[in-house]
Amino acid sequence: MPPSAKYSPVEDSEEDLSNDQSTFRRAPPSRLWFMHAAALSFYTLIFVGLYVTTRHKTAECVSLISTYSPAHEAVEYHNVRFNGHLSSVTTYRGPPSPAIDAAWDRISENNTLRPIRISDEELKKIYKSDRPSNVRFSPENGGGSLGSIEVFHQLHCLNMLRKVAYKEHYADVRHLEEKRPQFFRDHINHCVDLIRQNLMCNADVGVITYDWLKGWDKPFPDFNTWHQCRNFDRILEWSHNHQVHIASDEMKRLGDEIDLTEAPM
Repeated sequence: MPPSAKYSPVEDSEEDLSNDQSTFRRAPPSRLWFMHAAALSFYTLIFVGLYVTTRHKTAECVSLISTYSPAHEAVEYHNVRFNGHLSSVTTYRGPPSPAIDAAWDRISENNTLRPIRISDEELKKIYKSDRPSNVRFSPENGGGSLGSIEVFHQLHCLNMLRKVAYKEHYADVRHLEEKRPQFFRDHINHCVDLIRQNLMCNADVGVITYDWLKGWDKPFPDFNTWHQCRNFDRILEWSHNHQVHIASDEMKRLGDEIDLTEAPM
């Protein structure tokens, strides 16, 4: 039989102990700071990259399903639950008050144009480049053509209908109806039909469900539905940032225009 092996503990040398201690020694503070900064920069770059990529893809999708607009870059989407209750109190709803009027003035033109500058290249994209009647800014005011974003005019129209519903409160509405009755009717009909066209163009295929409600013999609709909406405040912000601040009396013919003989059809 082979001789039995003898085992004895191995003593740690001072050198080995020193190596072990150096292995677990903490990195100097400056190195830790550098590592944290590098990690923070890395994650920041990832976040910015994802944000830019998402924004770019959103803009691409918007351009595929919408006619061209320079405001496409402002379009963001978020989920919104509509308030469809018959008697809810909201910022924009109810009898006239200074607060409600201010809320509507903020989101609509309120009879005041919000001008933006449209370049010649952008005019081509909206098929308006061959119109010698285009209103243009003078070279002193930066050049380009006068434009505005449609949603603010659509909201102006809706605000006009709201005021007609409470015309006893709005002297300007009553005055227009009394002094220019035909123009007043044309204005109202124009607004109703323009809103109709916009609603049908963007036909909402969301689903309304129904519940049994105490005191009602028929199914009661639940209009509080979820929607994926464009962030209106972002579009409003874009409009403010791109607004051309110019007095109305400075918008004059430059001398080479050819006037239309009748309103655009």
